[in-house]
Amino acid sequence: MKTNTLTMPSDISAKNTSQNIITILMLAWPIMLSQFLQTILGIVDIYFISMLESNELLAAISYGNGVLDVTIAAAQFVVIGSLATISRRVGANDITGAEKMASQGILLAFLTGGVFLSFLYFRGNSFLYLFGARGEILEYGASYLKILAFATPFIFFNLTSRGILQAKGDTFTPMIVFCGMNILNIFFNYIFIFGIGFIPEFGYKGAALGTVAANLIGSCSLVFLLEKKFFHSSLWQAYKKYKIILKDLWTIIRIGSFAMVQGIARPITALLMYSIANNVSLVAITAFGIGGRMIGLVFITIMGLTQAMSVLTGQNLGRGDIDSVEKYGRDGLKFAFVNMLIFFVPFFIFAEQTMSVFTNDPEVIAEGVSYFRIVYPCIFLVIFPAIYGGIFMGSGDTAPPMVASLVANLGFKYPFARYFANHLELGANWVWLGIGLSVLVEMIIIVLWYRKGKWKTKKV
Repeated sequence: MKTNTLTMPSDISAKNTSQNIITILMLAWPIMLSQFLQTILGIVDIYFISMLESNELLAAISYGNGVLDVTIAAAQFVVIGSLATISRRVGANDITGAEKMASQGILLAFLTGGVFLSFLYFRGNSFLYLFGARGEILEYGASYLKILAFATPFIFFNLTSRGILQAKGDTFTPMIVFCGMNILNIFFNYIFIFGIGFIPEFGYKGAALGTVAANLIGSCSLVFLLEKKFFHSSLWQAYKKYKIILKDLWTIIRIGSFAMVQGIARPITALLMYSIANNVSLVAITAFGIGGRMIGLVFITIMGLTQAMSVLTGQNLGRGDIDSVEKYGRDGLKFAFVNMLIFFVPFFIFAEQTMSVFTNDPEVIAEGVSYFRIVYPCIFLVIFPAIYGGIFMGSGDTAPPMVASLVANLGFKYPFARYFANHLELGANWVWLGIGLSVLVEMIIIVLWYRKGKWKTKKV
C-alpha cells in the first residue's frame, strides 16, 4: 500500500478571527449543504403528505420521522467514536492506525444497523405506542416504520463513512454523495407517493420507500469512494489485512456510547413531547410536527459547525495544539450567533406566514405561531452546546455533552411539559416553554464543564 494513503491537511493551527472562521467554514460548508438538503427533505415530505389532506397522516409521519431521527442519532454511537479516533491518528500522521479504526467502524455500523432494522420492523408499533401514538396515527405510523426499517443499515453505514472521510479533513466528497442522495430521496418520494407511469401510487408509504431507495444508492457510492480515497484498496482487502480488532472496537464503543446517549436524548424527548402534545390536541401535535421540522433549518449551520469543530479539535489535539482549539471555539461561537440572528426573521417576525406554507387550518397556524415565538428566543443558546459539544467530541471526551443533554431533555424538558401541560391542563404553550427552557439548562451545564478543561488531556 502506498505510504501516502492519508495525507495531512494544510496548516489548521488557529490564526486571527477572520482566518479562523474561513477555516471553520471550509470544513463546515459541505456539511451544512448536506444538512440543508436533509432538512429540506423532511419539510418536502411534510408538504407532500399535506397534499393528501389528513392531519392524522401528518401526525403519523411526524411520529415516524421522529423515530428516524432517533435512529440517525443512535448512529452517532459509531460515527463519533470513529471520527474522534481517526482524526487523532490523522493529526499524529498515524496512517495505519487511522485505517484500522475506519475498518472497525464500518463493521460496527453494519452490525448495529442490522439490530435497528430488526427492532423497527418487529417492534416499531410498540415503540410508537409507548410514545403516545393511538388509533389511525398508530396504524399509519407503524406501516410507515415497517418499510423505513430497511433503510437503517444503509443509514448507519452512510453516516459512518461520511465521518471517516471527514476525520481526514475531506468534507467535500461526502457532501457530494449526501446532496445527491437527498435530491434522489425527494424525487423518489414524489413518484412513490403520487405514482407516475408504471409506478403505482403508494400514498404516505411512498415517503418510506423513497428513503430506502436513496440510502441504498448512497451506500453503493460511498463504498466506491472509501476504497478510492481512504483505503486505496477494496473494503474486503482492508478487512483481510486488519481483521476484527476487539480493542479498537471497544475504543469506538467506549467513546461513541456517550455520544449515542446524548444524541438520542433529544429525539427520544421529542417523541415524548409528541405524546404530550397529542394529549393536548390534534392541532397541537400537527403544529409541533410542522414547527419542529422548520426549526431544523436552524441546525443546518449548527451541525456543520459541530462537525467542523470535532475535526479541528481532533487533529489539533493530535498535534498537541490546545491553544488553537480554544481560539476556534471562541470564533465558532461568534459565527453561530450570527446564524441564529438570520433565522429570527422567518421564525419570529414572520411566524404566521411560515406556518401558512404548510396548512390552511387557522387553529394549526395559530398554535404553530405560538410554538415559534416561545421556543425560538431560547434556541439562541444552542450555540454553546453545539460548539463546545464539537470540541468535546473531537477530544474523545463525550461524557459531558451526554450528561448535559440527558439532564436538559429527560430531567427537565419532559417532566416540566408533562406537569404543566397535562397534569395542570394549561395547554400547549407550556410544552413549548419546556422545550425552550431546556436549551438554557443544557447551555449552563456544558459551559461549566467546558471551563473545567479536562477535555484538553483526554486520551483516545
